[in-house]
Amino acid sequence: MKNLKFNPFKGLRFWVVLTAFTGLLTLVVCTSVKSILPFSPEGPMGRMLLQQDTTKRSQAGAATPRDGEPFQIVEVMPAFGNGESDLINYIAKNVVYPQQAKVKGIQGKVFVSFIVTKEGKVKDAKVLKPGNEMLDAEAIRVVSSMPKWKPGYHKDKAVDVIYNLPINFKLN
Repeated sequence: MKNLKFNPFKGLRFWVVLTAFTGLLTLVVCTSVKSILPFSPEGPMGRMLLQQDTTKRSQAGAATPRDGEPFQIVEVMPAFGNGESDLINYIAKNVVYPQQAKVKGIQGKVFVSFIVTKEGKVKDAKVLKPGNEMLDAEAIRVVSSMPKWKPGYHKDKAVDVIYNLPINFKLN
């Protein structure tokens, strides 16, 4: 008969690697959730950043903003034209890369925050994290010149919604 030797440490390596992988994955997810969590799940161009005070209010149980403030999370997000592809096309056609930025080889992503009113108008466009002044100014110009949007709805009522949009400036 064959004498099989049982090694209790043979499977230990598998469990150590699995535990380490799970811990590492948890660490990566928990640290990157801070950068992902502020976005709504509606696609790369239509994502919405939540500001810190909104996060604090939502943790405190506040479902609606204070009087006069625009919503940041709604049941139906504002939409541009027929959706995200129309928004991307509009930006691509209307962005004029600043000549000085081209010459200097300046590239980057500009996050613009604005309010889509209950009438569908864009107002109060601002750069969330200032970078290059030329790129920031062009992003504000393009966003401010947008035609009407389909407004956002919350509880079957059109409401003002804060919308955040990343515009990527990249040289070919």
